[in-house]
Amino acid sequence: MTKEMEIHIGPQGPQQPGPYQLFLTVDEEEIVDAEIDIGYVHKGVEKIAENRTYTGFIPLSDRVCYVDSVNNNQFYCQAIEELAGIEVSERAKYLRVLFMEMQRLISHYVWLGEWLSELGWFSFLLWGFRDREHILKLFEETIGGRLNMSTHRVGGVRKDITEDMIQNIYEEVETIEERVKEYKDILTDNSVFINRTKDVGKMSEREAKELGVVGPVIRGSGVQTDIRKLDPYAAYDQLNFDVPSYKGGDAYARTMVRLDEMLESIKIIRQVLDDLPEGDPTPPDEIPLLNINPPEGEVYTRVEAARGEFRAYLVSDGSDQPYRLKMSGPTYSNMQPLPKLLVGEYIADLYAIAGSLDFCVSEADR
Repeated sequence: MTKEMEIHIGPQGPQQPGPYQLFLTVDEEEIVDAEIDIGYVHKGVEKIAENRTYTGFIPLSDRVCYVDSVNNNQFYCQAIEELAGIEVSERAKYLRVLFMEMQRLISHYVWLGEWLSELGWFSFLLWGFRDREHILKLFEETIGGRLNMSTHRVGGVRKDITEDMIQNIYEEVETIEERVKEYKDILTDNSVFINRTKDVGKMSEREAKELGVVGPVIRGSGVQTDIRKLDPYAAYDQLNFDVPSYKGGDAYARTMVRLDEMLESIKIIRQVLDDLPEGDPTPPDEIPLLNINPPEGEVYTRVEAARGEFRAYLVSDGSDQPYRLKMSGPTYSNMQPLPKLLVGEYIADLYAIAGSLDFCVSEADR
């Protein structure tokens, strides 16, 4: 005879990456039913954007998900540029890629450190934040920001970089590459990690497609898809990189995808620095800094953020403020499979599964 009981986890907990609540029905240690509830950190960012000028919202686009601020800059500025027909210089395109890949490394480091600490490896939290600091110092040197970067401007980037900065980036990514390879070696040779993640939270290729997951989550189920390849933006169509994917569909596969992505980001950064075009990457004088007035119209655009496809729909009425801005981030897509993945697993595996999906909950709440 089963003795089912209901337990609530969240919306605030020491091992949760953001405020969301889980309603679990358990039979002893096994989860037999699960529901997820979000909406505890609603920022109202879309309505805020509609009450500010186009350029006035750029620093706030950082806050949509602070762990991935530069990719948020990209989707917003890209939408305005497509709507207004603004061309971006080649150097600016390359620098945007540089900053976006540096941000991708930061995001994956935060995920790696926080998630593995939830599974008992506190050392990875210290290592991840130590290595993340190297990239934050590069941002501080090149742009001035450490958390909310605001690297982009409509028509270009905020600042150019110098030869000394380029050399510093070369040196730092050398160290980062060695450490990412070391972390991968540690995890792939660790029986405890393998037992905690292999065949845990499995999602088949078909299920991943049906549930609409994106980014490293769908690539961890064997679907080799990436907006940087499918619908290139900035300078990605001029760069050579691979899209890692694993067929396991479990927490282990999703981990390996992100570690391989970090190595691909380093490859992209080196190419950008090797082939950086000459010219001025800042917006030309004819683009007003404050009062941009795109013509009436609408545009849909998307980028490959650190957690996957980030989509934006922007409507202009001809004024200097967006008439409508609607955003759909990867976390919202990647939260959908969590209840399904939890059913049949043990409570002890909850954080192994949820952490492998890499949520930025504030990005999901609209």
